[in-house]
Amino acid sequence: MAVPETQLRRAAWALFWVALREEAPEVLEDLKGLLPLYREAAPAIKVLGVWSWASLERAAGTARVFREVPPHAIPSGWEPVVGRAGQALLHLREALLAWAGRWGLTGPEEPLDAGLQSLALWAADPGLPFGFALVEGVVDKAGPGLEIPPFDPLAEDWAAFEARARERFEAWLRAYRDWAQLQAERPELAVHARWLAFRKRGLSYRQIADGAREPVGEDAVRHGVVRLAKLLGLRM
Repeated sequence: MAVPETQLRRAAWALFWVALREEAPEVLEDLKGLLPLYREAAPAIKVLGVWSWASLERAAGTARVFREVPPHAIPSGWEPVVGRAGQALLHLREALLAWAGRWGLTGPEEPLDAGLQSLALWAADPGLPFGFALVEGVVDKAGPGLEIPPFDPLAEDWAAFEARARERFEAWLRAYRDWAQLQAERPELAVHARWLAFRKRGLSYRQIADGAREPVGEDAVRHGVVRLAKLLGLRM
């Protein structure tokens, strides 16, 4: 049975994020440069409920409309949308698009989603890695981990704990099955993700082939990069 397309694409993105983090950190340092702008926009982000690229697009439209609303007609609590934070939100949208464009990450929404979510996490803790909460279980060579909180007889009875533990175990088993299937059917994904990250750094196909851990030809590198970019929906 072939790996479902949605699962394959999700895994490919996770592997590519890790490859970018390891092989092309300048892409992420460039993104981190938007952190002051994100913090300035934070009050408007909170009011407008921004959590993804799609929600940022909607929020930007709202912010533009509110710029035309007289001050006395602004609802209570929405003042940040028409102030500096609202203006920063509009600039943040443009800055994220420019970042994606600079590094050849245009086409799908995933890079914009990941960029926005990473900025949100960095605003709380700048030490968190890019892709945190986006790659669990997909890139771990040992497969997804299983975590079941210990039984506390003072907090719940055994039946409740068993039901909760069984639900966790079954979810882990499904994730492990998907991981194992991916390892068996598409073991090349991690290598191609690293090649694509090198391309985003500006390396040529020849340079990537010359620096590969295993002997590989330039045409093989090109084919792998193009195939992965097509899967991800990235424009080449």
